[in-house]
Amino acid sequence: MILIPLSQGRCALVDDEDADLLAWKWYARPDRSTFYAYRDVSRPSGGKTSLRLHRVIADRMGINGLVDHRNRCGLDNRRENLRSATTSQNISNTGLWRSNRSGYKGVSWHKRTRKWTANITINTKQIWLGDYRAAEDAARAYDAAAVKYRGEFAVLNFPRAPHERAA
Repeated sequence: MILIPLSQGRCALVDDEDADLLAWKWYARPDRSTFYAYRDVSRPSGGKTSLRLHRVIADRMGINGLVDHRNRCGLDNRRENLRSATTSQNISNTGLWRSNRSGYKGVSWHKRTRKWTANITINTKQIWLGDYRAAEDAARAYDAAAVKYRGEFAVLNFPRAPHERAA
């Protein structure tokens, strides 16, 4: 593994086979809940554009389209951490929103029923998973649906231990 120094005192992680990327100057840029490594390149027609480090590596891997970071860390650009994804899969691999008040993904308070409700969105359609007295129960319902519908892109409230994942 190689660490590529970035601006803001940050580093990007790449595999040894991508060590040649150290030849360019990269910088860190925040994006929602993570940082990504960028470098500026000149366009033949004039002006500049930015390249993302993970896009350069994905191109080398033959990944077309969107690239997803398995561990949701935009600075971890090891090949094992990068995978091809659809827009829906990429959105699925996100953590809690800032506006979340329950502390659990897919769980919110339903004022009228005075219970915690669990929902999951699949292909732009929201699926109601039930109302629960305890937020933890709603979170477990969400986790079961996330595994069913999102597979390897599921982000769980209660992550499973490695020996439980195959089950």
